[in-house]
Amino acid sequence: MFEEKLLLEKLRNNEPAAIEYVYVQYKKAFFGFIGKMELNKQDIEDIYQDAIIALIENLQRRKLDVLMSSVKTYLFSIGKYMAIKRWHKKLPGSSETIPDLVFEEGQVEDVYDSMATVIENNFDRLGHNCREILSMFYYESLTLDEILQKSSYANKDVLKSKKSRCLKKLKELCKIVIHG
Repeated sequence: MFEEKLLLEKLRNNEPAAIEYVYVQYKKAFFGFIGKMELNKQDIEDIYQDAIIALIENLQRRKLDVLMSSVKTYLFSIGKYMAIKRWHKKLPGSSETIPDLVFEEGQVEDVYDSMATVIENNFDRLGHNCREILSMFYYESLTLDEILQKSSYANKDVLKSKKSRCLKKLKELCKIVIHG
């Protein structure tokens, strides 16, 4: 068994033992989790392999210098996104909603960690101004008046509108996890 930090480093370095460990360690739980979406076994196998590749590629590209959740949670988050995309492809033109994934006791924390990871990763995809405004408002708990004093916006209404657009953009980026 690997410690999380060591596992991340070994995966980043594409070490076969670490990749095999993740593949074997999480496969059964992954199949149980994604299997609730009524995909066939081959689709789930493909998604699992693709999710592991995406995890390793994200580590190698330094997209995950700090992972706020476990490797398992992040892997499942990637897999869930891929499964939803595959599920939608199988139902072209369907107005059906994505099936709810029911979590067993103990998985709720993983879901929250997963959502936090997705929000954090998508937050990094926002432009500098959006990250700055949302950080000051939500993380530093500054008021719009205080943010206005620290920024170059013309007035409070312009700032309020910009904050609203930034939050909307972040929600759109995270839509699959938040609504899935």
